[in-house]
Amino acid sequence: MKTFLRLSIFLILSLRPVVSQAQTEFTDSIKLALKHTPKLDFRIDSRNSFITNQFARILGIKLGLNFNRTVRMGLGYNRLMNDRFTTVVHRYGDGSLERIEAKLKFAYLSPYFEYVFYRDPKWEISIPVLLGFGRALYRYDDRNGTTHQTPWRFLFMYEPYMISQYRITPWFGAGLGVGYRLLLVGNSATDENFNSPMYVLKFNVFPTEIYATYRRLADRE
Repeated sequence: MKTFLRLSIFLILSLRPVVSQAQTEFTDSIKLALKHTPKLDFRIDSRNSFITNQFARILGIKLGLNFNRTVRMGLGYNRLMNDRFTTVVHRYGDGSLERIEAKLKFAYLSPYFEYVFYRDPKWEISIPVLLGFGRALYRYDDRNGTTHQTPWRFLFMYEPYMISQYRITPWFGAGLGVGYRLLLVGNSATDENFNSPMYVLKFNVFPTEIYATYRRLADRE
């Protein structure tokens, strides 16, 4: 045990300069990128995961700023796209109860930050992190055709990823990634389990490149 402890301390002390150097390079890289004039960042992604052991596809739309293709930040909107049902108990005015199948509605806004640590003309690998502020509720119709919804529940989540992206053309790109959704607030307010691994399919549009191409074609006419 003492030998293991000494070895652990030795490894930690040995790695301190390496970690410190990496942190310094990371900070300097971000500072340098933020000095550049930003370009528009627009992306659409599909994040596939599970909610209480049932498949869930989240569509995300992001709009923000891209600093020198190294740092991206902005705001996203995310929504559950596939149908996911559970059973709720509805009470009628006469006191009778009915078990009804209800559809989950789940959406959230997400400030995001992304750091690109590898890049060449076609490929890039990045680490995006987003914070989600949203809500979940159930919606259903009773036997009379009246639509009801349960009280909405506030949710706060944290989603880190690692994503690789390939630039198909100067104007469009596609990527794959893996990550995890961790619910930080709202566990006690809902019966669902939103914590889940996620895999990401994303499609990027580069508006500045499209505009630059349009301007070049217009100038030739």
